[in-house]
Amino acid sequence: MILRDLTFIEDGNQDWLESGDDSAAQINVEKLRMIGQVLLEVAQQQAFPINYSLLYSASPLVLSALRAEVGVQVPEHSDDILYDLSLKILPTKQAT
Repeated sequence: MILRDLTFIEDGNQDWLESGDDSAAQINVEKLRMIGQVLLEVAQQQAFPINYSLLYSASPLVLSALRAEVGVQVPEHSDDILYDLSLKILPTKQAT
């Protein structure tokens, strides 16, 4: 989302604002403010590292919920099987 936000800010806003009279163009301060907000979000996200051990500890709970819901034994490290089971629970919408 950060790259998307920066791209839209860059593409959708002028660097300089033209004034109606013959005076020089002014810097688009609002564009700089929006870029600053995105960079502050990046700094905030980098301040707190992801706790992967917490994510890994949740995996058995997810697997047991899938086993209970679908009734199929799921191997511990089988992403393809997990994806197929998730499609049984919540199928994707087919394009028409």
